[in-house]
Amino acid sequence: NIAMFERAEREIFGNQARFKNGGFYVGHRMKDLKAGLRAGATPVLVRTGEGEQTEEALQKFSAEKVRKKTKVFDNLLQFAQALK
Repeated sequence: NIAMFERAEREIFGNQARFKNGGFYVGHRMKDLKAGLRAGATPVLVRTGEGEQTEEALQKFSAEKVRKKTKVFDNLLQFAQALK
């Protein structure tokens, strides 16, 4: 359900579609990555928490669509530094 993305855009960005226009959604579970995709954001996987298991799951054929669009980083700091 992408309602939380729509609400965030409305409350934080004044209805400007930030997720669909270059936004990122960071998570460590497959459901996080899929939610980001549904909202139009670029999914970002961090290997912390459950991230390593999720990275393994991304290698399955059934996850090919998600894998192709997901960027992977060791941790949140590494992702933040890549934004510079």
